[in-house]
Amino acid sequence: LICTLSNKSPRNALTNVQVTLNEPSGAILPQGTHTLSVESIAPGQQVQVTCPVLLQPDSRPRLHVVSASAQATRFSGAVDTLTRAFTVSVTQDMRLKLGQVQFPPQAAQGDLLSFELPLMNMGKGTIHNTLLSFSLPGLSQGESVLAGNIEPGGTVQARATLRVGAAPVGEVSGTVDISFEDAEGTASHLSLPLDVNIIARPAPSESKATPDKSATQSEGEPSLMTVIRQWAP
Repeated sequence: LICTLSNKSPRNALTNVQVTLNEPSGAILPQGTHTLSVESIAPGQQVQVTCPVLLQPDSRPRLHVVSASAQATRFSGAVDTLTRAFTVSVTQDMRLKLGQVQFPPQAAQGDLLSFELPLMNMGKGTIHNTLLSFSLPGLSQGESVLAGNIEPGGTVQARATLRVGAAPVGEVSGTVDISFEDAEGTASHLSLPLDVNIIARPAPSESKATPDKSATQSEGEPSLMTVIRQWAP
């Protein structure tokens, strides 16, 4: 953090200037010494004081209030103190890891395809509003599935069902885009390619022809005339 100190006096210099930073939650700590010193500030002069800070690994990604206090001695020996509070936005790196995608390599026209993808949060903060958007010509164009929030160290199974509608026969290539954000709304996204081979749906098989009655009679039991001939005498 950089603080700019101004000596508004037209004649007197400020000496023994000291700057102290404070963040109540302890998420933002001064690196090294907590008090920085400046020898003097001449009348009408501005001085920039660079304050190295260290953010804790588990600091929440949100707005933090940091207080900067400056103390200086006037020519007369009086000590002046000034404190100002500033709002600092803290973000956190999101580490979303994708598992093995489950998606059929081949499908027939009119089929329903099941998509499944494990989403793993490898970071320290919660991943919010994980959304999957599909772009596959003939299968899906802009359809989305909300996977929700993923806690640190947690895994969410993202699932979707796609219908093979007007997809042409042959290889179809597209993507699934995964968008997500941290607690402050800082957005990130990943993209995963998808491929499926579309085949024509086979025509329904024709029903078997009805067996010939005469053939059945000749191969089965004797006909009525044969019985009459045998028993008539």
